[in-house]
Amino acid sequence: MIKRSLLSLLKENLTLDSAIFRHALRIGVSLTVGVILYSVTNLPMGYWVTLTIILVLKPNLGATFKRFFQRVGGTILGAVLAAVLLATITSKPVLDMIILLTVFFGVSLIGFNYGYSVVFFSIFVLLIIDIGHPISWQFAGFRVLNTLIGAGLAFASHYFIWPNWERDRLPSQLATALRECHKYFRDVMAVYQGTKERDSSIISQRRQTGLAIGNAQASFQGLLREPQMHQELVEPVMTLLLYMGRFANAVTVLAVHLEHFRKTVPLPELETFACQISPLLEQLADSVQQEITPPPLPDLEETLQKIQPHLQALRTARIEELTVNQGHTPIRQAVIDYSILDFEIDQIVRRLTAMHSAMVRLISGK
Repeated sequence: MIKRSLLSLLKENLTLDSAIFRHALRIGVSLTVGVILYSVTNLPMGYWVTLTIILVLKPNLGATFKRFFQRVGGTILGAVLAAVLLATITSKPVLDMIILLTVFFGVSLIGFNYGYSVVFFSIFVLLIIDIGHPISWQFAGFRVLNTLIGAGLAFASHYFIWPNWERDRLPSQLATALRECHKYFRDVMAVYQGTKERDSSIISQRRQTGLAIGNAQASFQGLLREPQMHQELVEPVMTLLLYMGRFANAVTVLAVHLEHFRKTVPLPELETFACQISPLLEQLADSVQQEITPPPLPDLEETLQKIQPHLQALRTARIEELTVNQGHTPIRQAVIDYSILDFEIDQIVRRLTAMHSAMVRLISGK
């Protein structure tokens, strides 16, 4: 696995094409508006506005929509319960015990249901703020008001800052990811075919491919949380994204191996293999974008069977050289050049076949 630096990850996402970058801008704008609002109005406990924005605003509308109602509903219910407890219970030891229980249940329920967790955390916060004060209902009101303002700003940001529905964006995101995979595959295979020199453009294309796949995955995650989600589409899209990432990983292995590649001998049928794979990726991209069934796959196994005997012949020739103590020879370098090629092109075919099958199910399920 190739480890990327934090700087390279930052550079990849400093573009409006990145879902992460767009989300960061939404948060920045929403927080700025929230701070200005509670500062100008001198709203008590105004920090709850910004805190609510951070907790409610998510990269996609579906998640924000769900978190909005969980946060608002949980806060209102928790505020009401906290005010009732403070109005009816005067014993400090009892209130301290309730505070401990609310923290316990609030933390325990975060992973199960965020709305339930908010109820207990709201009770906890208002108890520790309001304890000893005769105006508990007023504090509860401020808490609810600030939460409503923050949640409203978070929800509104999705409609005014790059508004979109993931169900509309996902096909284009998948098509873009497939086309970036094609470019990545094409650039790497061009070096193995001897028509291109290894340069920094391959590294740049690897980053673009990873970014495109990441955007498609983020779009799919958002789609899962949107209302009226068609459950029959979940499995084929998940399969497509999974094998798209594995396809890119196989190409990356070949790209890393280019550091040892010396172009000793041309490999028969490799150009045929590349010419078969490239249009298939474009066909899959067109299929998902235009919502049409992709054409059937060609006989890729036949091409593999023509490549692998040549690789085996190179290894056999190298073994014969070793028996007579021949060291650095062209055959030795050829074996190094293509040592992992047969395995990785086989993986590429397997993953492309899985992607094609998932695409057929995806289109037929719409």
